[in-house]
Amino acid sequence: MKRLSRALLIAAVLVAGFLGAGAYQWQAGGAAFAQPAPARQVVTVRELVIVDEQGIERIVWTGEDARPRLVMRDTDLHPRAYLGFVPPAGEGKSAFWAMNLLDAQQPRAVWAIGADGGGSTFNLRDNHGVIRYSVGYTDQGNGGLGMKDTQGRQRLGLGMPAHAGYSLSLIDEDGQAIWSAPGHPAPHASREGE
Repeated sequence: MKRLSRALLIAAVLVAGFLGAGAYQWQAGGAAFAQPAPARQVVTVRELVIVDEQGIERIVWTGEDARPRLVMRDTDLHPRAYLGFVPPAGEGKSAFWAMNLLDAQQPRAVWAIGADGGGSTFNLRDNHGVIRYSVGYTDQGNGGLGMKDTQGRQRLGLGMPAHAGYSLSLIDEDGQAIWSAPGHPAPHASREGE
């Protein structure tokens, strides 16, 4: 019987201890329980690098003063997407913001907007890096579309000046207009007998 009394006494002490601790926590508003820290409203970093399961850098976002950018890479570390600021390439050149989509070797689709508001262009390149299609506009309201052959020679041009109609030109491999509108075809458009 002494054993049973001792076991009941130990059980009663444990239950009383748990009840007392619970009552204290309830009265204190649960302050002793771990509370999550409030979420920060601002996180400041100079560079954010996101890695995949193997630890390979897949996304790099940098706030570098001269060239802030976001670069996304494939598993072979080739850049596949780029968004960022490109400083002037030389004297008299403009800085611009660019968004590039790349294959494993080079940019394939490039959209650039002048940092000074001077216009925008969108270029598509072929497998050899030649710009084949180009669309652009200027801050004065002029716009245009150009198509080039595999050698990078202009073959079609569509212009939309801001204040005066439009123009369309078909161009031969020597850079000569073979047909244009508005207006009459170029004098050498007929090639019979050549």
